[in-house]
Order: sequence, then structure tokens, then C-alpha cells
Amino acid sequence: MKLEFKRIKSIGVYLASEFINKGLSFILIPIFANLLAPDEYSKIGSFTVIYTLLVLAYGMNFNASVLIIRHERKFFFESIFITNLIMIYLWMILLSCVIYAYSYEIAILVGVDMTTLFLASSSAFFSVLLFNTLALYQSAEESVIYSALSMAKSLITFFFAILFTIYLDNEKFFGYMYGQALGAILLFIISLYLLSSIKLDNFDIRYAKYLFFVSIPLVPHTLSGVIYSQYDRVIIQNYLGNVESGIYFYSVSFLLVMQTFIAALNVGWSPIMLKLIGSNSTGELKIYYNLLSKLVLGASLSIIVWAREIVMLTSSPEYIEAFKLIPIFSFAGYIYFLAIMYININLFSKKTIYISGSSVIIAICSYYFNLHLVVAYGPTGVAYVSFGSILLLLFFNILISNKFLDKKRDAVISLGYFVKDLALLILVFTFFHLIDLNSFIDLSQRVVVYLMLMAFVYIHIVRENLSRLKRFS
Repeated sequence: MKLEFKRIKSIGVYLASEFINKGLSFILIPIFANLLAPDEYSKIGSFTVIYTLLVLAYGMNFNASVLIIRHERKFFFESIFITNLIMIYLWMILLSCVIYAYSYEIAILVGVDMTTLFLASSSAFFSVLLFNTLALYQSAEESVIYSALSMAKSLITFFFAILFTIYLDNEKFFGYMYGQALGAILLFIISLYLLSSIKLDNFDIRYAKYLFFVSIPLVPHTLSGVIYSQYDRVIIQNYLGNVESGIYFYSVSFLLVMQTFIAALNVGWSPIMLKLIGSNSTGELKIYYNLLSKLVLGASLSIIVWAREIVMLTSSPEYIEAFKLIPIFSFAGYIYFLAIMYININLFSKKTIYISGSSVIIAICSYYFNLHLVVAYGPTGVAYVSFGSILLLLFFNILISNKFLDKKRDAVISLGYFVKDLALLILVFTFFHLIDLNSFIDLSQRVVVYLMLMAFVYIHIVRENLSRLKRFS
């Protein structure tokens, strides 16, 4: 019972901090949607894509492999961590020199101005240490320190983004970028202080192999994820213009918030998952996954039902067309959660090459279909391509799990456990989005329907799983 309480408390601490973090991120959506026109909002989207790509290029995805390395090599972990961190920063200095030397050409290639490129590069350079510090505390299950550092990141970035946006008279979209850059520098200093207890004499060049054999093989997977989940807004900007791109970026922000919420669940859950799989506690694992899925299901259903009201409350009238896109991304958010569950299991079983290979295939398909559908079907066509990409991500990882895992691992999770969730989600999506039930029922009737949905999710299903969980106490 103590172990169960510790697990739930650990996940609860992560979730509490991430609710605050994502609450701040969510608050920024209506603030910028009201302060900026859609064409200006699109520039923040371009900055976000470039920043994400540069974090990956600078950091070589080492933070994504810290948890696995600690689990497998806990006796040498400190030496492995500091060795690879030093190697990464040597690489980062070299790469930043190359970016500076060819900054004009790179800016033209990606379609942004020099200031945006400089701020994205600076933010990414200083953020890498923070992400690795967070990964270090996550792997050690130090949920309080992790959460405090994570909330500091959100609060500092939020404060400076708002401050600069209000202060600037022209080109207010730069306020968000200045806030990211200054916040990254301050958090770099804090991370340095937190890591100062690790002695540099733990450096051992023999451990640099983990960067090449564990972290770098995941780069194609992460890079492909950026392409099929974020590059779509760049395509819209190039083919349809800044206004359509701004509306699309506003809409996809709700998927990004859901993905970050899912990532928060994953942060708290991953260390526990590794222990449960290692001890072959698959029955308990299934129940935890089922419970976590209900949190994501509730968020997806809420956004689909109230999409129109969400747009009206959080933006100016220029963004009203976004309500047609938001339910698509909300549905995709739940599919993304299921995909992440399978990816976790496959990563634990060292199927990195298959995960990366499938992600590359999805990225190529996404890029191809976006180019061919963007002009004919506009943002709606691109939104469905994003939905299809996430669906493919789930499909491929189910195949990888079933085909390549041993029999013990094969039984860890099954899509059959989530049939009720998917059926309910498809039903609600069909009636509230495709048929647009909102046009036929008034607000009070919709409130009743919504409360019935939440009752089904949180009373019937959750109570059933909690009773099962007590058997393992």
C-alpha cells in the first residue's frame, strides 16, 4: 500500500506542476490571440518550429535517453551523464559557430528574419542544459525538484514574454521570442548551479559511446516527429499566407497543450513503468495505463464539445474559423497518448531502430500529403493529415510491439483495453463536429450531454479500475 501511495503521489506532484505550467501556456494563447493579428501569430509558430529543431540539433536528444541509461547503468550513471554532457557542449559550440557563419543563408532557407533565427538559436543553446537537468531529476524520481525547476521555467518565460510584448510598440510578436531567450539564459544559470555537485573528474571518454548508441539513434524519431507535428504550419504559411497560418497555429496550440499534458503524465509515469515491467507486474501496469487514459479522454471530449465556445472566449473574432480545426486536434491528442504508451514499451525493449524507421516513414508521408492537399483543401486538409500521421504512429508502434517483443512484453498493453474510450470519442466527434450537433440543441441540453459523458468516464470506468488496483495493494 505504501508503494502504491508513493507512485500515485509521485505522479500527482508531476501533474500538479504541469497543470500550473500548461495553465500558463494555455493563458498565453488568448493573450497573444488578442494582442496579435493572425499573420503576426504565425511568426511565433515559425519561431517555435525552428527552436524545436535547434534544441534537437544542439542536444542530440541525450535528455530523451537519460532515463534508460540510469535504469541500465545505475552504478556508472554519474560518469556517463557528465561525459556525454561535456561532449554535447563541445558539439554545440561548433554547431553554433556554423549557424552564425551561415545565418543569412539559413534564415532565407527557413523563411524567417535574422532576428527570429538568432533568438531561436540562443534560446535553444541555453535550453539544452535545462532539459538534461530535468531528465536527470526525472530519472532519479526527484519529483519535487523536477516540478520546482519545471514551474520556474514556465513562470520565468511567461513573465518575460508578457513583459516584452506589452513593452514593445511595434512587432509585438518579438516579445514572446525575447521572453524565451532571456528565460533560457536564467534557467541555464540555475541548472549550472544544480549540477555543480557533479565532479568533472567523473569524465571518462569511454562512456561517450552512449551518445552514439543510445541518444543519436533516437534523433530520426524526434526529428520526424517535429516534421509531422509542426512543419505543417510552415507549409500553410508558404502556400496560404500568414493569416491562415496564424489561425492554424492557434488551433494546433490546443493539441500542443494536450501533448505537453501527456508528456507530463509520461514524466511521472516512466520511472514507475520501467520498474513494473522489470518486475513483470503487467496486470498493475495495464490498470495504471487505463486510469491515465481517462484523464486524456476527459480532456479530448471537453475540447470537442466546447470548441466553438473556447474559440469565442480565448481569441478575437479573426480566429473564429479555428473551431472547425480544434476538434480534429483534440481527437488526435488521445490517439497520441495511446501511441506514446506503445513507444514507451518499445523503447524499454530497445527497438529504437524500428521506432525511428517508422517515424521517418510517417514524416515522409505527412510532408507529401501536406504539399498535395494544402491548396485543394486548405487548413482542414492539413489538420486531417496531422491526425492521420498520429494514427500511423500508433499503428506502427502496435506492429513493433506485437512483432518484435517477447511473449512477456507482448502482453503488457492491448488496444482492446481502450475500445470503450475510442468508441465514445468517435461518437462524440461524429455528432459534435462532423454533424455539428451544436446547431440543433441549445446550451442547456449540451451541458446535460456533457455532464453525462463525464459521469460515464469518471464514475463508471475509473471506479472499475480503482477497485481492480486495490487487489495489487
